[in-house]
Amino acid sequence: MKHYEIKNVSPFNTVYYVDCFFLALFTAIKAFNGSIFSYISNDYFAYNLEKTPAGLSLVVRNYQIRPVEDLEKYNGILTESKFEYCHDIVDIIKEALLHDKLIIIPIDGFYYKHPYHDLFYLQHHHYQSILIYGFNSERKVFLTAEANGMESDSERCFYKHEISFQDMKKCHEGVVNYVQGGLPTIRLISKINPQIKVNDDPQLYKNTMINNLMANSEIIHNGLKSIRTLAENINEFDMSETACFNNKVASASNLFKFRNILGENSKYVPLMEEIYKAWAVMRDLAYRDQLRGGVQDKKKYYHKLCQIYDMESKLYNSLFDSMDSMITNN
Repeated sequence: MKHYEIKNVSPFNTVYYVDCFFLALFTAIKAFNGSIFSYISNDYFAYNLEKTPAGLSLVVRNYQIRPVEDLEKYNGILTESKFEYCHDIVDIIKEALLHDKLIIIPIDGFYYKHPYHDLFYLQHHHYQSILIYGFNSERKVFLTAEANGMESDSERCFYKHEISFQDMKKCHEGVVNYVQGGLPTIRLISKINPQIKVNDDPQLYKNTMINNLMANSEIIHNGLKSIRTLAENINEFDMSETACFNNKVASASNLFKFRNILGENSKYVPLMEEIYKAWAVMRDLAYRDQLRGGVQDKKKYYHKLCQIYDMESKLYNSLFDSMDSMITNN
């Protein structure tokens, strides 16, 4: 077959949620009439203080609670994963597509010349997940949906593109040889129960989200202490532009979750918007310092970290104090 594509594939670009893998996953879930909020209500975010070669950095991590297999069953979806190198990767992908399976596959940005991936092209080995939904054998390309971190605040954050068969082979080899880290080298996603059409009304998942947050409140509160610890040890501050960008993305993801599941008029939304803006400022500060060759004045980061700590503490103290009544009133 010269050309084939799975229909009803629309890139999930409402928000840059966590990372490129989740953008690809949510695109597949939407195409198979599943619920992205069954996944979003299943996670929570918490700060972690990490040592770097030159000091300390702060990372907002995303944690999943229920096993992914449970969520797949709920959505009538099956994921088949491979962890090895596949010499016939092009044929494997084409065969899977012809059986109406969407593919999430990591590529090595070192071998992928692309407007966004030029940041890594022939410079750094980099793990980047893309979604494949079709192919054209005449032009020897796969039809893809890919992330664009350069436009993470716009609908271009995940968009349709294409990758050549040749580039796919090189990028697959690069992942296996340099950046796999024990993760799958390919995921084949299919709808195994077409009769299952899950209601994706976000507010149906309110109790699930609240219960998951309450169950992990200690981890979240301990994470907030990490912000204060870094501020108190500001001389050891060593946050890169990438770390600040990732925290900005995590903050935007958390805001998206609360805004949709608790509602636009939730009293927590304005404060979460300010937290997001604060991380956007942190990212801009780090980017400018990166261009100058390093951090010149750590005091500006101290004041911003103190602001973030105060806002995050206010948010979660208020949230946990009112959660019981929120469940009752659902």
